Amino acid sequence: MSEDYEREKLGNAVDALAASAAPIQKRLEYAWMAMHTLVGHRLTNPKRQAEFDEINEKLTADKSDAHAGFVLTTCSKLSDDVAVEIARAIVDLNARLNMNRIWDLEDEVERLKPE
Repeated sequence: MSEDYEREKLGNAVDALAASAAPIQKRLEYAWMAMHTLVGHRLTNPKRQAEFDEINEKLTADKSDAHAGFVLTTCSKLSDDVAVEIARAIVDLNARLNMNRIWDLEDEVERLKPE
């Protein structure tokens, strides 16, 4: 998988967190739906993968109702504080991924400058 794909999915997740006035628990469900395909694909950077795995584990922790779905079941029971913490982790992961791209582009620009 490419970092472009990772940026697209995490960016969509951040948009889902910001694009609604719904309770944060519901916005986390929307964010997970936007980025859930990253579960089946490995992120290109092992550290980012570990961060994503931790987010996914927190969003699917309650396995008590497989019919309703782990994310729905988990998110419906999250306190506002815990939900905000998970949302912040998604935003931070997305920001770091984008910053790494910016730094890579800056390096590329430097390499292309005539000497």
